[in-house]
Amino acid sequence: MRICLSGMKKKYRQRNRSSFKKIPFILFGLLLLFILLSLLLPTLIPRNLIFIGKPLWFLRETVLLNLTEARDLLRSKSELIIKNKEEKKEIEKLQLQNLRLNLLEKENAELKSLLGRKKSDKMTLARVLAKGAGSIYDSLIIDLGEKDVRKGDKVFVEGAVLVGLIDEVFGKNSRVKLLSASGNSYKVEVGLQGIRAKATGRGGGNFEIILPRGVEIGIGDEIISPAFEGTLVGVVDFIDSRPQDSFQKILFKAPWDINQIKWVLVERNE
Repeated sequence: MRICLSGMKKKYRQRNRSSFKKIPFILFGLLLLFILLSLLLPTLIPRNLIFIGKPLWFLRETVLLNLTEARDLLRSKSELIIKNKEEKKEIEKLQLQNLRLNLLEKENAELKSLLGRKKSDKMTLARVLAKGAGSIYDSLIIDLGEKDVRKGDKVFVEGAVLVGLIDEVFGKNSRVKLLSASGNSYKVEVGLQGIRAKATGRGGGNFEIILPRGVEIGIGDEIISPAFEGTLVGVVDFIDSRPQDSFQKILFKAPWDINQIKWVLVERNE
């Protein structure tokens, strides 16, 4: 009988210990339930427990407010990024339009300069399609063909400067051989004194003249060609004169840059 009672007491103690261990979990569950009710359904909290829920409600409002501000900030940044991208595209579009406008204004100025030359029924405006600077021919290809020009017609750039002659005519375009093409030679007159000499082309708009050393020549003196009705063909750029030599070498260049030529005027010969 004693053994039986002893066994029952032992089981009772073990059961109490097991129940005691469950108490923290039960309390934690109740606390969690209370917190959830306070945050989600505060109206279900009894009045005498409201003072406990107030900190939780305050915490909830603070968290919600911070989340709302963070969301609004992210939305504002996103909208700002989109707006900046749109403004950047608009700026690039305006810059491209401005560049095109500048190119048109430059082209218009070039045309006005060309057309400012004394007008003649024999003059025809032509666009340069290709450039062969430094090639064997030192040439230009223009958009006038056999209906508009003939071989030997003179070609001018702005400032009434003779640049070359029509060398070959095709169906819808022509080739202009530049006066400065290597091997070409012309009779010219140098400076105000009209010193006569023979100019030889060196290519790329450059020419060479050989004169006695005592002849006075200055940098910037104009070179005209009687062979082409006294038109300007270049200006003196460099003088190589040495005491031991009997002759001096005069280098002059055309007052134009082949890479900048876009339009020319062709004067048709009768």
